[in-house]
Amino acid sequence: MTLNGDDADLDDLIDPSDGNVGTRKLLSSSNTLEIESPEDTYSFSPPPYYASSTPTFLGGRVAALCALVAFIVSSRPCATLGCMSLALVFFIVATVLSVQHEISPLIAAQIETDYSSINSQYDFSLGKIDHWCIFGGDEGCECNDPLDPISKAEIPGWLKTHKMNMGLIDKALKTDTEVDVAFVGDSITEEWNGRLFGRDDENLKGISNVFNEYFTKEGGGSYEGVALGIAGDQAPHLLWRLKHGEMTFNPKVWWILIGINDLVSGGCSPEVVLLGILRIVEEIQYNKPDATIVINGILPTAFPAVKVDKNKMKANAKMLKDKMKKNKKAGTEDQDMESPGEETPPKKGKFLQPITEVKDLGPTIKIINKQLKKFSDKHDNVQYFDAEDIFMTVNEKGKPVIDMELLNGLHPTKKGHALWAKKIVKKLGDWLVVEDNNSPPEPLVVESNSSQSFNAMATLGEMVDDDGDEE
Repeated sequence: MTLNGDDADLDDLIDPSDGNVGTRKLLSSSNTLEIESPEDTYSFSPPPYYASSTPTFLGGRVAALCALVAFIVSSRPCATLGCMSLALVFFIVATVLSVQHEISPLIAAQIETDYSSINSQYDFSLGKIDHWCIFGGDEGCECNDPLDPISKAEIPGWLKTHKMNMGLIDKALKTDTEVDVAFVGDSITEEWNGRLFGRDDENLKGISNVFNEYFTKEGGGSYEGVALGIAGDQAPHLLWRLKHGEMTFNPKVWWILIGINDLVSGGCSPEVVLLGILRIVEEIQYNKPDATIVINGILPTAFPAVKVDKNKMKANAKMLKDKMKKNKKAGTEDQDMESPGEETPPKKGKFLQPITEVKDLGPTIKIINKQLKKFSDKHDNVQYFDAEDIFMTVNEKGKPVIDMELLNGLHPTKKGHALWAKKIVKKLGDWLVVEDNNSPPEPLVVESNSSQSFNAMATLGEMVDDDGDEE
């Protein structure tokens, strides 16, 4: 629009030195007023609250949508009701599938076969296993073959910790002090060294002091002990360690505590866990026939066994592989990424990602420990040690529960370790005294008379059978 003479003042503002006529126009697309002169262009933009018409635009769309919904509901009520019903059903089903599913502890705590009469590793049979997973069936758990030794060399730091254990054995062999007891197991055993997965932990120093007090003569203990554990290990991993260097010495007693990771991390059935423990017992019996073997019953736990999704298992394996490659490129392939022994309670299931679990592992642990005791009762050099009463108490309702001052859900506290160690020392006193009483008789001292020597040797021969064992 051209400026006329009535707008002379505005014309002067545009170009006071030039009498040429200017123009102005409103661009609707940007709500900007542009005033043009023959040589220059000036723009003026109003404030946002004048320029924008978005609220009005959205309000109109929402009103139109509401009107459309009202029209559909009024014109087709049956179809609308059906759609709403389907949506409600979908929401209910999705909610049910997204919550936790708890399997009855009594259903999970079942062992069909009696393994108490096994006398060698060749008596085991995987064919008798009814199901591998504690949830039923053979899927959803990370169970290894309980009869085969399995390495965890793919886990950074595991082999390093294994070598640290062998270092403890070498140190014991170089001293004149005879080792009375060797404790073998997982993180609960490794804590006695004040470390977790090969790494020193200041929080475990108190537990290490407990071990030194009770199981080192230098620290004032009655017995000399060695603790050989690696956090996160299951029975097949301990079996591998024993067959590859952690059984190269001869303690009087082998004290076994293993199995909790097979349940919590592996989700294995009680039958599989039992076989894994007994396989370790038989391995030690075969290689150390003169030693006493003590099976420590699996300790109580507040942690559940959680079913693992196949896709999650693959994702975890891929993540571990990628981290190993990254560490290898950076030259830190021996660096620990995380401690497998540090279990954390499972998170709630996400939408359409359910969690299936056995929340109370108490009955399962009891049935395994019962079978372990039954096995030990049938074998002369095998003893069973029940530690459940140490870590349990009774609540106000008279129900047995875990004493959280002694067991923090999975691992004993310093106070719990102290009470446990005191009980172990008492039992060691009983068993080692019995062992000393059964020692071979002293050689007979006879005169040089040949007939007397012959009679003495004949008497001694009657005391010993053909295999060199006492009658």
